[in-house]
Amino acid sequence: YSFSSFPEAPPRDFNDLRHSKDQNVPTAVERRVMVQDNSLIDGAFSMMTMDILNNVLSRADNPGKLGTYLTEEVREITGAKCVIFFKCFNSSDSFVHEIMGISPERNRPVAESSDMERLLPLIHNTTETKLWLPEEQSEAMLILDQMQFGLSLTIPLNVGKVRMGALLALGLPDQIHIKQVMDLMDTLSTIVALVLRNAILFEQQEAVIRERTRELQNSNADLKRELAERKRVEVELKESKALIEAVVENVPLMIFLKEATALRFVILNRAGEELLGYDRRDLIGKNNLDLFPLEQAVHFMAKDREVLDGELGFLDIPEEPILTAKKGQRHLHTRKVCIRGSDGTTKFLLGISEDITDRKRSEEKLQDTLESLRKSFATIIQVMVAAVESRDPYTAGHQIRSADLARAIATEMGLHQDKIEGLRMAGSIHDIGKLSIPAEILSKPTKLTNLEFSLIKEHSRKGYEMLKDVESPWPLAEIVHQHHERMDGSGYPRNLKGDEILIEARILSVSDVVEAMASHRPYRPSLGIDEALGEIEKNRGIFYDDAVVDACLRLFREKGFKLEGI
Repeated sequence: YSFSSFPEAPPRDFNDLRHSKDQNVPTAVERRVMVQDNSLIDGAFSMMTMDILNNVLSRADNPGKLGTYLTEEVREITGAKCVIFFKCFNSSDSFVHEIMGISPERNRPVAESSDMERLLPLIHNTTETKLWLPEEQSEAMLILDQMQFGLSLTIPLNVGKVRMGALLALGLPDQIHIKQVMDLMDTLSTIVALVLRNAILFEQQEAVIRERTRELQNSNADLKRELAERKRVEVELKESKALIEAVVENVPLMIFLKEATALRFVILNRAGEELLGYDRRDLIGKNNLDLFPLEQAVHFMAKDREVLDGELGFLDIPEEPILTAKKGQRHLHTRKVCIRGSDGTTKFLLGISEDITDRKRSEEKLQDTLESLRKSFATIIQVMVAAVESRDPYTAGHQIRSADLARAIATEMGLHQDKIEGLRMAGSIHDIGKLSIPAEILSKPTKLTNLEFSLIKEHSRKGYEMLKDVESPWPLAEIVHQHHERMDGSGYPRNLKGDEILIEARILSVSDVVEAMASHRPYRPSLGIDEALGEIEKNRGIFYDDAVVDACLRLFREKGFKLEGI
């Protein structure tokens, strides 16, 4: 998951977030999709939380890999210019910060600079995730501005009141789903702090053991101190284990652990108990064959073995059905990870599952609604086409043929399917403005007067006026408005030129000219497709877009495209 993959966030108003990061700020995707409670965005962040939790736990025994992964992941999510992961520990009467990870690596001089030495003590005094706003008149913000970062986020990694380290996301973009990002960081900070604390404790324990072993040869007193120190470390490790278990127990995702031999459940958290509908005391020690229908149990066990026996030791299952004891059939998004011992042998299977049933139903309902709206919109377009052709029977079929050619050109150019569909819709009604022009002018068999031609030229503007308030996922009104504009600015009604003209309108202008010249008109017979192609070729790069003309010529001259009915 990456910051760039999310829908565009609204312009930030961080003054509203100064005192409450929980304030709801509607984003563009919430306004357009209209899904209650930000379910799609929150769902995406929920999946990210599950993914990062899985990866953090799998790297818990390797602080170096953890630091590299965490900084790269946070930078990807937040879009920050620089992310730094510091470990913090006591040295005499002061705190020492050690870099555990930095992304991108080229910013290491920034992390080791004198500005960073001034900034770290100020950040160290914060006790919770903090958003540093450019308008703040604080010493820390002044230093961030001097470092050319501005808007930044700092996430303290605490276990209780003890600072284990900190994550710094420096130089955030102006547009960011800040509430979801801060919620995500709050959720992960506790787990990362505990993992970091364990790593620090293990390092301390190993250092202490090495030192004390040498001293034990000469001093019984040292032995007593060593035993006391080991006892202290063991107590702290037990406390850390208890804290991690508490976090796992309360995460709203099913987390389970199976032993690798017979795939029997060893651990199942509260969310898993509620989802499966079994008392944990009855489930521990059993495998899938004891709990689920045979076909489903065999499927689950096959996936488990795929993880345990595979080289990657990891499997992401975006969707799988499961028959639960009390909730019937549900749908899960599951990640499975192979846990190996220090000797490299397979020990356990870790699974993390999210119940996506409700989100899946919401998405299906939304798709049904969108499809219904699409069909209704297509029907309205057909009515509009019929209305235009009833006013101008001599050009019947012109709009549809122009739209078909425009769609073929867009496909040849490799445009996205959604743009192609919008272009087809716009092409089908691009002359709708002719409804405002007297029929006798439209069907006049002789040359038009200047006044009559000026009325004809009004049809693109009239069409825009008719369509501008129509809600549509495509810029139909603007495409219709621009389809007589030319690349050199000689078109009408606004004399747009070059990139000022939508690509859809540039394509439609070519298909409109080719179809019109190749078709019969009240005032002349058909000029033929060759003369039509000659016209756009002659004015390639002048009136018409180069790439559009080239695609159109390829269709007719190399791929055998033909205008239906001509």
